[in-house]
Amino acid sequence: MGQWTYDLCGCFENCSLCLLTWLAPCVTAGHNAEDTGQGSFVACCLVFPFAGWWFTAQSRKKTREMRGIDGSFGQDLLLACFLPWCTMVQIARELKEPPAQQPIQRS
Repeated sequence: MGQWTYDLCGCFENCSLCLLTWLAPCVTAGHNAEDTGQGSFVACCLVFPFAGWWFTAQSRKKTREMRGIDGSFGQDLLLACFLPWCTMVQIARELKEPPAQQPIQRS
Protein backbone atom coordinates (compact mmCIF):
# COMPACT_ATOMS: atom_id res chain seq x y z
CA MET A 1 0.00 0.00 0.00
CA GLY A 2 1.04 3.58 -0.55
CA GLN A 3 1.78 6.64 1.52
CA TRP A 4 0.35 10.17 1.55
CA THR A 5 2.03 12.42 -1.01
CA TYR A 6 1.67 15.43 1.29
CA ASP A 7 2.50 15.43 5.01
CA LEU A 8 -0.20 16.09 7.57
CA CYS A 9 1.74 19.08 8.92
CA GLY A 10 2.71 20.33 5.46
CA CYS A 11 -0.33 22.56 5.19
CA PHE A 12 1.79 25.74 5.11
CA GLU A 13 3.30 24.64 1.79
CA ASN A 14 0.05 25.82 0.15
CA CYS A 15 -0.62 29.09 1.98
CA SER A 16 -3.79 30.05 0.10
CA LEU A 17 -5.45 26.69 0.84
CA CYS A 18 -4.26 26.86 4.44
CA LEU A 19 -5.71 30.35 4.88
CA LEU A 20 -9.00 29.40 3.22
CA THR A 21 -9.31 26.34 5.48
CA TRP A 22 -8.54 28.37 8.59
CA LEU A 23 -11.06 31.12 7.76
CA ALA A 24 -13.81 28.99 6.17
CA PRO A 25 -13.23 25.30 6.94
CA CYS A 26 -16.65 24.36 5.59
CA VAL A 27 -15.52 25.39 2.09
CA THR A 28 -12.53 23.03 2.08
CA ALA A 29 -14.53 20.24 3.75
CA GLY A 30 -17.34 20.71 1.21
CA HIS A 31 -14.98 20.49 -1.75
CA ASN A 32 -13.31 17.42 -0.24
CA ALA A 33 -16.70 15.75 0.29
CA GLU A 34 -17.70 16.43 -3.32
CA ASP A 35 -14.35 15.31 -4.74
CA THR A 36 -14.57 11.98 -2.90
CA GLY A 37 -18.27 11.42 -3.55
CA GLN A 38 -19.12 11.67 0.15
CA GLY A 39 -21.75 14.37 -0.22
CA SER A 40 -22.48 17.71 -1.78
CA PHE A 41 -20.69 20.95 -1.12
CA VAL A 42 -23.87 22.67 0.11
CA ALA A 43 -24.90 19.81 2.41
CA CYS A 44 -21.45 19.66 3.95
CA CYS A 45 -21.40 23.43 4.53
CA LEU A 46 -24.84 23.31 6.19
CA VAL A 47 -23.98 20.53 8.64
CA PHE A 48 -20.26 21.34 9.09
CA PRO A 49 -20.71 23.06 12.46
CA PHE A 50 -22.36 19.91 13.82
CA ALA A 51 -20.68 17.05 11.96
CA GLY A 52 -17.65 18.47 10.15
CA TRP A 53 -15.46 15.90 11.85
CA TRP A 54 -17.56 13.12 10.27
CA PHE A 55 -17.36 14.56 6.74
CA THR A 56 -13.61 15.05 7.17
CA ALA A 57 -13.04 11.50 8.41
CA GLN A 58 -15.17 10.05 5.60
CA SER A 59 -13.34 12.14 2.99
CA ARG A 60 -9.97 11.01 4.34
CA LYS A 61 -11.08 7.37 4.31
CA LYS A 62 -12.30 7.64 0.71
CA THR A 63 -9.10 9.45 -0.36
CA ARG A 64 -7.04 6.63 1.16
CA GLU A 65 -9.12 4.06 -0.71
CA MET A 66 -8.85 5.96 -4.01
CA ARG A 67 -5.07 6.37 -3.70
CA GLY A 68 -4.25 3.00 -2.07
CA ILE A 69 -2.88 4.63 1.09
CA ASP A 70 -2.35 2.69 4.31
CA GLY A 71 -4.42 3.58 7.37
CA SER A 72 -7.64 2.93 9.24
CA PHE A 73 -10.92 4.73 9.74
CA GLY A 74 -10.13 5.02 13.46
CA GLN A 75 -7.00 6.98 12.62
CA ASP A 76 -8.96 9.11 10.14
CA LEU A 77 -11.54 9.87 12.82
CA LEU A 78 -8.92 10.83 15.43
CA LEU A 79 -7.15 13.15 12.99
CA ALA A 80 -10.46 14.73 11.96
CA CYS A 81 -11.30 15.41 15.61
CA PHE A 82 -7.92 16.62 16.88
CA LEU A 83 -6.20 18.09 13.79
CA PRO A 84 -9.15 19.03 11.56
CA TRP A 85 -7.55 21.90 9.60
CA CYS A 86 -4.36 19.96 8.84
CA THR A 87 -6.41 16.92 7.86
CA MET A 88 -8.67 18.89 5.50
CA VAL A 89 -5.69 20.55 3.81
CA GLN A 90 -3.89 17.21 3.42
CA ILE A 91 -6.96 15.67 1.77
CA ALA A 92 -7.46 18.66 -0.55
CA ARG A 93 -3.82 18.65 -1.60
CA GLU A 94 -3.82 14.90 -2.20
CA LEU A 95 -6.90 15.21 -4.41
CA LYS A 96 -6.02 18.35 -6.38
CA GLU A 97 -2.27 18.95 -6.49
CA PRO A 98 0.01 16.90 -8.72
CA PRO A 99 2.80 15.11 -6.86
CA ALA A 100 6.14 16.91 -6.78
CA GLN A 101 8.43 15.87 -9.60
CA GLN A 102 11.34 13.71 -8.56
CA PRO A 103 14.65 14.74 -10.14
CA ILE A 104 15.74 12.48 -12.96
CA GLN A 105 18.70 10.31 -11.98
CA ARG A 106 21.26 10.12 -14.76
CA SER A 107 24.11 7.68 -14.80
